[in-house]
Amino acid sequence: MFAEGVTERSTHFCGWTTKPSQRGMGPQYEPGSARYNAFYHGRRECDKNWIDFDEATTLTALDWLKEKPSGPWCLWMPLIFPHLPFEVESEWYDMYNPAGLPTRITSFGKDKPAFHEAIRNKYGTQRLTESDWQEISRVYYGMVSRVDDQLGRTMAALEAAGELDNTIVVYLTDHGEYLGDFGLVEKWPAAMDRCILQNPVVMAGPGISEGKTASTFAEMVDIMPTLLELAGVEISHTHFGRSLVKALEDPDTQIRDCAFSEGGFRVGDAHLFEHAGEGVYKNKADLQHEQPYLTGKAISLRTSSHTYVHRLYEEDELYDRSQDPSETTNLITSPDHQALARQMMQQVTDWLLETSDVIPWKADPRFPRVPMGQHEDFHF
Repeated sequence: MFAEGVTERSTHFCGWTTKPSQRGMGPQYEPGSARYNAFYHGRRECDKNWIDFDEATTLTALDWLKEKPSGPWCLWMPLIFPHLPFEVESEWYDMYNPAGLPTRITSFGKDKPAFHEAIRNKYGTQRLTESDWQEISRVYYGMVSRVDDQLGRTMAALEAAGELDNTIVVYLTDHGEYLGDFGLVEKWPAAMDRCILQNPVVMAGPGISEGKTASTFAEMVDIMPTLLELAGVEISHTHFGRSLVKALEDPDTQIRDCAFSEGGFRVGDAHLFEHAGEGVYKNKADLQHEQPYLTGKAISLRTSSHTYVHRLYEEDELYDRSQDPSETTNLITSPDHQALARQMMQQVTDWLLETSDVIPWKADPRFPRVPMGQHEDFHF
């Protein structure tokens, strides 16, 4: 999205009409303490004049909808919540009883990737009590509800602008949150756990079934062809997404029978990893430099019943979700599962080949205008 010049070429407006007055309230606990390392800030104590990034973005969107272009348009609202650090205003903090929230996965799992234990040790998450984890969840859920409210305000403005019945709305996130699962918090470059990867996408608008849930597998690359089909725009390059339009019309339609995810880095690129200096991200950045293999490239394959994870620098993983929905027991060395492991690894290999190099749809216009050796009179 942010290649040089792309913003200027693709939009007539970018930024805020209302600017943020304050990003967040900052750490509330001593550096190195359990809650500090878990990115927990808690209840925001602020007045109504405090406008953070998300609220500034929402207010700007409301302004924009009052004077939107007369022709086709696209509005993108990149909100930060729910994201670290965990902090939210009282209105949202008080919505949830921490004891009533879903329980976390308390098992550390069998033969999980090494970054699990490394994070627990680096951050000292064993110092967090169950009450601490419940508080973190409480704030996180409050942050989600705050985003829901901002979406609601935007939808109301869309209706006031007379565009509600003529607009496709897509509501999605880019990753999940450990939120105490496996004794972890936040995310990780090579994380392939279900709580990080399985996220909802909500769509509404003309031609989309109302109040329905589709259970087909989908990948983030499917959003682009879906929107282009809904907008009547022809695709002009090779891509590997699949339009979800048929599932939006009929929720029983299966678009994919499995889903792939990939992440992580090469150890040889460790000199390019992020540096955090001091602050709450210091532990994460330092750990990646101290043990770069912990961020090693990984690919996951999820079918209706199993999950396979191929890791570049560590042992692979295999989980039977029909028996182990939380993916706590790695079956990769189980004699009874070797045939399945080989089959799923073959699927990963085939997918890598299928989605690798592509041929441009337009010929490259360049041709080298250089002397062709000693025979200047040589021509093609």
